[in-house]
Amino acid sequence: MELELNWTETDRLTLWDETRFKSFIPATIFLLLCAVVGVFGNGVVIYVYGFRLPRKYEGRYFIPYLALADLLAVVISVELHTLNNFFPVTFKMETLCKWNFVCGFFVNAFASNLLLIIAVQRYLKVCKPFGGQMTLFWRRFSLCLTFGVTAIFVVPTYFTYGLETVYNKELNVTGTACRRLASTTRTLSLIRSATYVLLGLVGGIVLIVLYTMIAKVIYQQNNQNKGDSSKKKTNLSLMFMIITILFFVLYLPRMITSILEKILINGVLQNVDLSSGAADFLEVTVTKETDSKGVSTWKMIFSGGLTAGVQLTNKMFQLVISASASYRTQFEGQNTENNTLFTYGGSASNANWTSHIDTSYTPVFFNANLTVMFPDPSKRSTAISTCNSGKSTDSDPEKRKECYFDFKVTENAALAASTSDTKTALAETQSALANYPPEIKNGNVTIEVTVGGNYSLVLNAVDENEGDTIFFLLNSDAPSGVTVNNATKTLTWVGVPDSNSMSIKITVSDGKAQSLWTPKIKLCKCKNGATCGFGVESSEQFFIVPCTCVKGYDGTYCENDEDGCASRPCWPGVDCTDVLARDLSTTPAGFTCGSCPSHLDGDGITCSDNDECQLKTDNCDKATTTCTNTVGSFTCECKKGYTRESATQCTGHWPRIYVSLKLPVFDAVVKTTKYLVLSLFLIYVVFPSVMKIYPRIQEKLIFLNFVCWPPFMDVTKPDELGLTGVRNFYLDVDEEITIGAWHLLPKSLIRNETLDFESKLSSGHPIFLYLHGSTGTRGGWHRVQLMKLLTSLDFHVVTIDYRGYADSTGHPSEDGVVDDSHFMYRWIKERSGASQVVLWGHSLGAAITTKLAKRLCEEGVDPHGVILESPFNNIRDAALSHPFAAPFQHIPFYKKLILDSVAQNNVFFTSDENIAAVKSPVIIMHAEDDLVIPYDLGLKLYKSAQQNRPEGSGPLQFVPLKASFGYGHKHIFQAPELPEIIKLWHNRKLLNPDIDNLIDNLGIGVLNMFVFNTYYNGVDWMFLDKAVDRIPHKLVGKASQRTGS
Repeated sequence: MELELNWTETDRLTLWDETRFKSFIPATIFLLLCAVVGVFGNGVVIYVYGFRLPRKYEGRYFIPYLALADLLAVVISVELHTLNNFFPVTFKMETLCKWNFVCGFFVNAFASNLLLIIAVQRYLKVCKPFGGQMTLFWRRFSLCLTFGVTAIFVVPTYFTYGLETVYNKELNVTGTACRRLASTTRTLSLIRSATYVLLGLVGGIVLIVLYTMIAKVIYQQNNQNKGDSSKKKTNLSLMFMIITILFFVLYLPRMITSILEKILINGVLQNVDLSSGAADFLEVTVTKETDSKGVSTWKMIFSGGLTAGVQLTNKMFQLVISASASYRTQFEGQNTENNTLFTYGGSASNANWTSHIDTSYTPVFFNANLTVMFPDPSKRSTAISTCNSGKSTDSDPEKRKECYFDFKVTENAALAASTSDTKTALAETQSALANYPPEIKNGNVTIEVTVGGNYSLVLNAVDENEGDTIFFLLNSDAPSGVTVNNATKTLTWVGVPDSNSMSIKITVSDGKAQSLWTPKIKLCKCKNGATCGFGVESSEQFFIVPCTCVKGYDGTYCENDEDGCASRPCWPGVDCTDVLARDLSTTPAGFTCGSCPSHLDGDGITCSDNDECQLKTDNCDKATTTCTNTVGSFTCECKKGYTRESATQCTGHWPRIYVSLKLPVFDAVVKTTKYLVLSLFLIYVVFPSVMKIYPRIQEKLIFLNFVCWPPFMDVTKPDELGLTGVRNFYLDVDEEITIGAWHLLPKSLIRNETLDFESKLSSGHPIFLYLHGSTGTRGGWHRVQLMKLLTSLDFHVVTIDYRGYADSTGHPSEDGVVDDSHFMYRWIKERSGASQVVLWGHSLGAAITTKLAKRLCEEGVDPHGVILESPFNNIRDAALSHPFAAPFQHIPFYKKLILDSVAQNNVFFTSDENIAAVKSPVIIMHAEDDLVIPYDLGLKLYKSAQQNRPEGSGPLQFVPLKASFGYGHKHIFQAPELPEIIKLWHNRKLLNPDIDNLIDNLGIGVLNMFVFNTYYNGVDWMFLDKAVDRIPHKLVGKASQRTGS
């Protein structure tokens, strides 16, 4: 009979891996021996030629590098093949596999190429001694060239080697092996192989030719008289020839290991014969056991009369069983020739099923009183005694049926008793396995105690087996004072000792199973009223908590009286006296200071000098001297033109006039002039030239995406910036670009912010897509304030960080940031239903908004409205007007040198041209005191839109904000009339005004906008006069004040 073992996939994979590993053991040992020799030999060469011998001889230049390459080749190759031998079909590390092959190919190829360079050097030295030789420069150059060429040569190896899935059909299991990838295209594989072979042949031929010519010259020299120098030259050449030969010979170990692997991996046959001493059991049991080292053992038990064996052929276990004739006779009595489990051999007379059958055989049947199974009373009595523990009767033989069958068939009392004992043991084991151990369910309790204190805890022990009695056992090395009361299930700790290491381990048991509970212990050793730091976390089972000392004490556990004089609080030279901690109530400072020195005044902590000059207690002659205060005294300095007569008086004379060139002053002037000229050179020559040569710097200066303020803002947590009802999310524009975004809900929907944010875009509330300017992130302060304003007006707000900004990937460009904005607009439209979408752009974002609006209008998808805050007409004028450009504006070549080069990066942002294609309603807001983008540029954009937009376009509005308001470039959100402007503009009331509605509802800022718009849009002045007549005098006064009209 042939039996295939029912292993799991892991078992089959382990069997396959172990089989191959064992077959590779000889090859692995051989590799390790080669590694020892290679590392030792090359290491000696590196040490001798690299550190011991002088390096002035050029012939020795390449030897250390060659030895280093060979050393690395040995180490990497042996490491790679050893790992492959240890994990032939379970290799898991993809990166290690690839880099092992890359590095292995590199060092071997580098060494081969280096041998070629050495051969050229020896040829020039021996065959062309009077011609050009390899100088140090050329030796270094050739070494670097060899390194670079070899590195490029092995690049394909990274893509052609790696983890490959391998399949064993016989075991039906899949593994992973580190080797050349079969998925590599045939063309690439052929090109790579042909290149290797071709280069190898060319290199080998060149080496043979060069060393043949060298050998010829050496042979000729040996037949002539030669000096020591030629001996050295000859010996060195011979050495390199030997090294070259050995280099190729050293590849033999890999060939040998490959042959060993091929021989040992096939035809493996292992036989195990278990027939001798086989026990007389009635069943076949096959079990697999794996020890701690991963070695598997198969144990088998067979029935009496059987001979069996286990053999592993072609990595497949087969169980072969045969039986004696007598056993077959009994067994086959219950079968037919068609369902027999045996095959028959031998001579022709008995080589069939019929010759082995006893037709008179009657199967044995079990009955309750055993009379049918054992008609002989004597055998029945022996069977009962054997199977029922020596008793003479058996009231329930069904429980011991297996024992009776064994005794009946074999008449072997020992075997039958063993069967009974085995069944009893099995029942006990099943009972133990069915029993669940009790557990303490107090969780991760931390016992927090102080030295000398007490502690108690009720243990919540649970046993899932009903009726079991639970009891507790305490570890023998538990701290003193710890007890466990089994009756009350209480842990008590009295008088906690002072110790640096202790543990509490409680075993809870029901007599059949048990579990261990080990709580953490936090011990406080603090003294003198200090606070215990029980709140400090620690992963240790036992942890001494830190102490926070009260004033006057210090030390690890606040055990020391703090020295109040340690910090030297008193004036230098003044005595300091420490105050004990217990007396701090009367002397809170913790110290007392003595008196100040006699010439100083103060409290001993601070002492000051008496300024005799200020107090006018000096005796200097006021007419001829000037009093100068010193510590503890004063001096009388002579005035200019006077000479000293005494300590307090000087005599006068006419001052002399000196006319001389002060060299230090002259040097300072020269030095200042040099720095000034250098600064002007850097500003007006170097900087413009760099801008011209490297135009991408200008691109960086336009987008300023590398400037992030505040520097440590976390845009993934917008709620920390004071925003509510906001979601941070990311979108993939394409395979390489991911942009970060926020979605802020209108205030009326914030109460439902647990709902799906995307679904709320179709709520009917208008949606503002806000596009910010250069620098910073979507979390800039002024941007967050504007978003708060818009959400308070019950609008959705969606904003993004373009590619290269904040947490978005990629690098910014004009088309790129517009693509990001276009992608976000389409994303919003797909989810917003009939909700209106308005574009709002600020500064550089206004230019992006204008170009995006043009693109949408050309696609036939006009946005509901466009709001441009602090915009410019085009990037060229913006760069020319920027404050940073002020030093360069007067340079004749500034425009050509710098501004024209901006276009080389395809950065134009021609908003004055783009707005001509925008048909949507547009409102432009600009502050007159904008120092970043001048007010005039926003006005130019407005006039361009007035003149160039097509007929039928939506309304166009310009809102100027006076400089006196102080809104500057990015604080227009502070304008009190801005909410009303946005709402009325959005509802289109602002562009078709009703006079009474204006008078009753609009603020002064809106009136200001109407006055300006009347001037520029040509609205009938009679309309304004009519409006003014209807406005109260007080309101007109305010309007005149704010508009300046």
